[in-house]
Amino acid sequence: MTEQKVATKKKASVGSKIVLLVVVLAIIAAVGLYFYPVQQPLVSPFKDKDVVVVATIGDEPVSMDELEAFKATVPQLKDLPMETVYKQLVEAYVNKKLILAQAQKMGLQDDAQVKRVLKDAEDQLLIRAYIEKKIADEMTPEALQTLYTLEMQHFEPQEEVRARHILVATEKEARDLIVKLRAGADFATLANKYTLDRNQGGTNGGDLGYFTKEMMIPEFAKEAFSLPKGQFSKKPLKTAFGWHVVKVEDKRKSAPPTFEQMLEPLQARFIEVAAPRIIAKERAAANVQIKDLYPEQKAQEAVVEETAEEVAEDPMGEDVIEEATDETVAEPAEEGELLDEDAVAVDVEVTP
Repeated sequence: MTEQKVATKKKASVGSKIVLLVVVLAIIAAVGLYFYPVQQPLVSPFKDKDVVVVATIGDEPVSMDELEAFKATVPQLKDLPMETVYKQLVEAYVNKKLILAQAQKMGLQDDAQVKRVLKDAEDQLLIRAYIEKKIADEMTPEALQTLYTLEMQHFEPQEEVRARHILVATEKEARDLIVKLRAGADFATLANKYTLDRNQGGTNGGDLGYFTKEMMIPEFAKEAFSLPKGQFSKKPLKTAFGWHVVKVEDKRKSAPPTFEQMLEPLQARFIEVAAPRIIAKERAAANVQIKDLYPEQKAQEAVVEETAEEVAEDPMGEDVIEEATDETVAEPAEEGELLDEDAVAVDVEVTP
């Protein structure tokens, strides 16, 4: 992969990959703020006859262009075809415009608390933009290649097997196939004719390709990894899917992934390391000194850190951390839950 391609992929993915990390590390850990998305007034009266109208609110039309723009702001929906989300999307957008208009009529844009929230949102966006730019500047193809070399020093090859299989419904069918194989029948030919597995290897001689033990259910993996190269099952293998006859074609050690295959994980790893380093560098340059006004808090933090280490070893104990920190985060209300009463009083027409 050329440096230009790497740089292109880097730019395309940096923004999406660092959002969560920057919010957690740069905002919550370093700044201690919460993120509030800025809502833009969604008003676009138009007279162009070629514009597709998807709804009207009173006399105001809502265009497909507006709906497409709104869809692009919803990460879970932006890549889905419009026809699959149209109804829910247009309802949500109409509700959004209704409530926004009511808020503006009340003058809430001049409310002191709203202004504080908007200022916090602006701060958040600036912090995110700064961290994003710094990481983008540092994440060169050479830096990623260096990280790749370091990561591959810890690569441990695994045993892999390339096998074929024939899946049938009964033990008798499997035994009959083994008899035919012992008589010299071709395994791939029998697989194409008899196997029930048409999704994986069912049309190419039962070939499953190379796999590790962890990629298969335990009983199938045990059979495949115990057979010598070139040999097939001596007796039928029973699994939850049916009865199998297995043949091992090859065995090998897994090869390390290429740089191209590792590009996205490398970018994620780079962001994970770079974001806190950037924050630490800025703190050092600013000569930050924090007064210890609550020394008793250190004891509580020590308990939390110790509990966190225990949970890391036993993930089932995650609720212990919640009890130790004694923090509760309220979930935001669904947008639609606040909208019904206002929507009733307005003449809304949605184009089916």
